[in-house]
Amino acid sequence: MWLRGVIVPCPDWKNLRTATNLTTRLPTLTTTNYSQSLLNAIALEKSGFKGMRIVVGGKGMTMGMLEKKVTRLPHHNVTGKNPEPFRRMVGLGYPGIKETGYRDFLWMTCASAEEWNNLKGIMVQRLRASAGNPEEFLHAAATQTAFYECGAKFKAVQESK
Repeated sequence: MWLRGVIVPCPDWKNLRTATNLTTRLPTLTTTNYSQSLLNAIALEKSGFKGMRIVVGGKGMTMGMLEKKVTRLPHHNVTGKNPEPFRRMVGLGYPGIKETGYRDFLWMTCASAEEWNNLKGIMVQRLRASAGNPEEFLHAAATQTAFYECGAKFKAVQESK
């Protein structure tokens, strides 16, 4: 599954997009305004980050908010022995983002060596399958970098047990 995405705080879901009449003489002519949260998400998604990444954060979002949501996912128990799934990725970057509150959610974080080895095998297959398509290979390579980051964290957690 191609998991490129963005998660940003959104204080007002009802007003993500509002349309207003531009003039009373032409009621079918409207303008549409997007909320700042929606604009932030679109800008980040279009900024050019590569790979199967989920970028989270922004003003008003705390790691505590994210941890609450993530601990509900099957293998992302942040409070247990798993590696921390949020990481500011050095090298992959966050193009056009001046704010430092953004992090990658390392969705491949897991607790067992068996599950980790299975995910690594899938990633290797994905990388090989993309070799014939330069754009696809670029995304797979960026994802592989996130896997390396996660692997280093997984190894550190395993060694500390």
